[in-house]
Amino acid sequence: MRFSLLSFACLTLVSVAQAQQLPAGYTEGYIIDNAGTKVTGLVENTRWQQNPRQVYFKTAPDAQPVVYRVGQVVEFRTVEGEFYRRRGVTVDVAENRPGFMDVNAPPSQIERDSVWLDVYAEGKLTLYYLRDARNKDHFYLEKADQGPAEMVVNRSLREINGRRVQAEDNTTYKRILQEFTADCAQASTRAAQTPFEARALQKLVQYYNEWCGTQSATTYVRSADTYRTRVKVGATVGGGLTRLGFSTNPNFKNAYENLASIHPTGLTPVGGLGLYVQPTRRRNQVYRIELQYQRLRADADVSYFVGVDDRLYARHEQLSLSVGYRQLLGSSVTQPFWGVGAGLASLFRRSYTVEYIDSRQKRSVTLLGAPAVLAPAAQLEIGVQRGNFALSLRGEYVYPKQDLLPPPTYRSTAFTTGLLVTAFFK
Repeated sequence: MRFSLLSFACLTLVSVAQAQQLPAGYTEGYIIDNAGTKVTGLVENTRWQQNPRQVYFKTAPDAQPVVYRVGQVVEFRTVEGEFYRRRGVTVDVAENRPGFMDVNAPPSQIERDSVWLDVYAEGKLTLYYLRDARNKDHFYLEKADQGPAEMVVNRSLREINGRRVQAEDNTTYKRILQEFTADCAQASTRAAQTPFEARALQKLVQYYNEWCGTQSATTYVRSADTYRTRVKVGATVGGGLTRLGFSTNPNFKNAYENLASIHPTGLTPVGGLGLYVQPTRRRNQVYRIELQYQRLRADADVSYFVGVDDRLYARHEQLSLSVGYRQLLGSSVTQPFWGVGAGLASLFRRSYTVEYIDSRQKRSVTLLGAPAVLAPAAQLEIGVQRGNFALSLRGEYVYPKQDLLPPPTYRSTAFTTGLLVTAFFK
């Protein structure tokens, strides 16, 4: 008896958690002190709502944290994308929320202070961002020979047709934009059309650094979206170590006995390509879309009764699509992880052949494949990750139910284990 299956497994709702060896609330990074010394260690991984005024730093996971204030650290940065640099700037501390404004808004209240500014883009022209304690947004531009200078937007409430609306005077910040890009006509023209919005300002600075001047290489760009994201591409290779199948078949014209358990083993080639999107604001989390291909081949002998020797050839081509969640740090520290998944495997029968052989004659019957049948599937994966490489052991359990020949029903369960090596690329 020969039959061939083409199976398509769609594993969804994959959830992976990663056991971190780093202290809770910390991630890898560095600080630069007032002497210009760069110290590598662990930086407090706080989700700041405003720019920080202090930061906790550890030289080792088991070390006591040391608190540094703005006056002690020139710059600090984490592997998760947080990048702050100390600058002395003028800050408009006047209230700028509509609930605290009237038609005759009070004038700006300007103070000078040394603060850590969030670096949004760095190069010949650098863009900084600051959110102050009153949740007011500030943007600054800096060149080597001038700045940082704040791009100010004057806002006020005005009465239009009897309604109070918030209005903006954009001439102030556009004037500063055009001053800093005056040496590049294309960028200066774009500056006149740039709205006062983080992403638009960042795009303008990127354009200037890439196209204006010979010393314009951009060394750092940070996404300014609400959920700042990084994208990684993962390639997976490996092999299934064991595949165990168990099947039973009722008597068919009194010619079959219940099939014995089938234990095909061998190497299973596995390959895959995944897209991993990491929201920076949700650190240590990765949402993945992974396309994985497996090709399984098995060969086993089964004796039905005396005088008949039937050989079962099973060839499985399995294509699985995984959409799920995984925690990855991209750290140089070795970290174990595990994951579980559940989904449905859709089995497509292409064709099979039943052969009856005796000493007098040979008869064979070939039947075409039947429609697809859905089968429940589950997946478990454990492994370790160091940097951009992961080594994991993945197991998959499938319980398909499929009509092989009418009227008997073919039932089987299968469990596959595979050793996988994954490489992640930013």
